[in-house]
Amino acid sequence: MRARRRGAGQFIAAALFIVFCALLPLLFIPGGGPSGEEQPERTDARSLRAELFSRYFNGEIERRSLEPTVDDREGVIGCRTLANSILTGLCADGTLPQPSDAQISYFSVVDGGEQIRVMEFSQRWSGDWDNWFSIHIDLDTLEVYRAYISEQAVSNIGDYAISYPTAAGTAGEWFALLGCSGGDAASDAEDPLPAETTDFSQSMETEFEIYYSAPEEAELRYRVYVKFYADEYPSMVRDLMFTLI
Repeated sequence: MRARRRGAGQFIAAALFIVFCALLPLLFIPGGGPSGEEQPERTDARSLRAELFSRYFNGEIERRSLEPTVDDREGVIGCRTLANSILTGLCADGTLPQPSDAQISYFSVVDGGEQIRVMEFSQRWSGDWDNWFSIHIDLDTLEVYRAYISEQAVSNIGDYAISYPTAAGTAGEWFALLGCSGGDAASDAEDPLPAETTDFSQSMETEFEIYYSAPEEAELRYRVYVKFYADEYPSMVRDLMFTLI
């Protein structure tokens, strides 16, 4: 009786070994386990994140307070570096703000199974211009959801060789700050005034969409708003806003 049981046990062990050998190659199929190459992120995932941020910004979803952890250190440093780089690249004022004066907060936006974690960076300062800058950056992907700068010249306007830029030129400068290259402005990227215009008693306002390739070859799509106008000459106000869509 014992011999029969021992024989049955040996048969079961042999069968299990055969099954294991048959399944072993499956563990090394690309994409079938941790050893497989990671699949590139689908472009529509970015659009979903952009939509979630837009719903928050429009007041449809409440934000939740977020306290970054030690594991978020790399993302925090990346967000702050990017925010300061874009601020420096966009502002016209020769006087830059003190980094320590920036207002920084972190929050998450959650809807069902979707979530984004965002750094909100804002700064107000005065030099030859009164300046207001704000930007929202994804803490995990470093995508810029929205950037806005408003500047009003209050003194020494003659020291600034600022003319009305072309809409496409403004867009190109923005994407250069993001490290992107290539892309086109939509057909509605109008330039109401010629590029050489320096008469700030006129105004320029245009809104359009642009597409560029991000460094990881994924398409970025932004809506751009550009406005130049004079309230009391020679004072001038410049508004720029970029929104991921």
